[in-house]
Amino acid sequence: MGGVLTGAMLGHAGRDVLLLEAMDYLGGCSGTFERSGHSYNAGATTFVGLGPALPLGYLSRILGVPLPVKSLDPSLRVHLPDRTIRLFRDRTQLMDELSRAFPDDDHQGLWRRIFRVSDAVWSMILSLPPFPPKSASELLSFLRPGSSLLMRGGPDLLRSARSVLSRHVKTSSYRNFLDQILLITNQATSGEVPFLSGALGLSYPTLDNYTVLGGMEAALEAFARKIPSVSRKTLVQKIERVGGFFRLQTTRGAFDAQRVIVNRDVWGVADLLDDPTINRQQEERKDRFRHRWGAVTLHFRIRDLFSGDFELHHQIHHDTNPWTGSRSFFLSLSDPEDDRLSAGGLHHLDPHLPFALGGDFPGGLPRTKGAGLPVHPRASQPASSPLSSCRKGGDPHRNAPHLCPLYPENGRHRGRDTLEKGVLSPGISVGPLPPPRSLSRGRQHLSRTGLARSRRGGNWPRPSPRTRTPVGLSTP
Repeated sequence: MGGVLTGAMLGHAGRDVLLLEAMDYLGGCSGTFERSGHSYNAGATTFVGLGPALPLGYLSRILGVPLPVKSLDPSLRVHLPDRTIRLFRDRTQLMDELSRAFPDDDHQGLWRRIFRVSDAVWSMILSLPPFPPKSASELLSFLRPGSSLLMRGGPDLLRSARSVLSRHVKTSSYRNFLDQILLITNQATSGEVPFLSGALGLSYPTLDNYTVLGGMEAALEAFARKIPSVSRKTLVQKIERVGGFFRLQTTRGAFDAQRVIVNRDVWGVADLLDDPTINRQQEERKDRFRHRWGAVTLHFRIRDLFSGDFELHHQIHHDTNPWTGSRSFFLSLSDPEDDRLSAGGLHHLDPHLPFALGGDFPGGLPRTKGAGLPVHPRASQPASSPLSSCRKGGDPHRNAPHLCPLYPENGRHRGRDTLEKGVLSPGISVGPLPPPRSLSRGRQHLSRTGLARSRRGGNWPRPSPRTRTPVGLSTP
């Protein structure tokens, strides 16, 4: 999604943009794919923040892009074994709901601090300069809004989420409730995130939440109309500097670019760039963040058996899953008014199952490095199971079943037999997610490649830097 929005902004500004998309649909885990004549959201199912001071709302207005959305309130219903909590947009309603469900915890004190930080950040988000600063001038430009943000948000901006929660959360059930909400928004728990990002994640139900009619792709395609050129099913395999420009080796040939924006997480960028410094820093991050969270998404179509006021998004809490390390799963339903996702009176149903990467779990999941996650050996199923087919050699965990690529024959996926970003078989999409603390560090590497135009190598002459300032986007 980052590549689409970046390309749309640059295209709107008059730049000559070429977006290279690895899949046959836009958005990656925020996109919509087709399977056997039906449409499914690959991962994300909710749009948040179309208000005037929020990023998506701001982009929609300045780009003149209307979005096919329908408001949701409450945005989420959380199911505990003995109670149900609805997360309302109205803060008073939310406090009443939480006080009813968890009467022994200090909600007013905790949420006063959450809202103070989140309100301060959202009110200034459009005026903050790039972070982290790369030069003295960027550092100076950050001092004024940064100091203002610190004054409004207070010292909690610099604290960990765990330290703040510990002063107000008295019961383990409420702490687990908050941790499971953070797994949806931050892909980490309170012990793994700073309070700044935790406050933004916990307060998201009080922002404006929407479902996108026509699938998430409908919103992405609306933004993508601002991009001059889009090449789908073009997997970028390597980016190398050749003289005064960059050469992108892809599954559809070579592209030359003066500057390139890489829309790739910090775990995979070293695979594209032959840079010893980046390779070393990526290995350091892997050692530092051995425990990371990802999610597996299952896709179903079910008959409409629900009442008209049934919420579209649910989180179900349970005891710790020994195979995944998680204590909840997220359930999404398509809106009955969605002619694409709910075609023929059948709902699109998505359970999202979080799993931990590289951790030690109660059930004995083996520790692994990198993006691959072997399925627990006890999860082995008969050959008829979709999770036990497509065995391949060379895997160190030979007792673990593999997940097969859904479309390996036509280039819709990279064809790896471990859980990586993409759509895997049958009807399973997965995507390991980087820890929030590592995201800001990626900018110092990725943004240095700058902005440029991609041209197919050997066919078109490279544009003169004096006559155009083009942009090339890579989304491997």
